[in-house]
Amino acid sequence: MSIKKIRRKTIKVSPDTRRQIAAEYGVSVQTVGNALRYRTEGQQPELMRQRALELGGVEVIDIKIIDY
Repeated sequence: MSIKKIRRKTIKVSPDTRRQIAAEYGVSVQTVGNALRYRTEGQQPELMRQRALELGGVEVIDIKIIDY
């Protein structure tokens, strides 16, 4: 039997905040969502994450432990 720990980091914001960030950076709401779920890397996603935190976003780390 083996145990695997999976960590996922995300930044939680309201839908209105996502739309605001998308408008500020000239990208789609889906692009902002990918940045806030750390699915993309680079300067622009990092700036979007910083902006989300400035606007009241909360960084959450989900940890799942899988026993297989």
